[in-house]
Amino acid sequence: MRMRSSATTIRNAQPMNKTSNTTTKSLVFTLAITPDEFLRLYQGTARNVVTRATNGQTVRFPANILRPFVTRDGVRGRFRISFDVNGKLISVDKIS
Repeated sequence: MRMRSSATTIRNAQPMNKTSNTTTKSLVFTLAITPDEFLRLYQGTARNVVTRATNGQTVRFPANILRPFVTRDGVRGRFRISFDVNGKLISVDKIS
């Protein structure tokens, strides 16, 4: 089973920042994952989060990257995920 919330297709994202020979891309999305839903990660029944970014693209990423943002209310807020041109994760930041 996959955890689902609001997501984006990474390969079609617009470049955000160009430095040297590396292009960094990012997507913004909103999550509202309940504590019970996130518990599935720890039980091993969920490994990925699939959501829709604000630009309509679908994004899938490992649920464990959200651990720093887990509260007693689950994972809630607006986030930015950044990645390189090969789709390798660079960072995830809570922006509101």
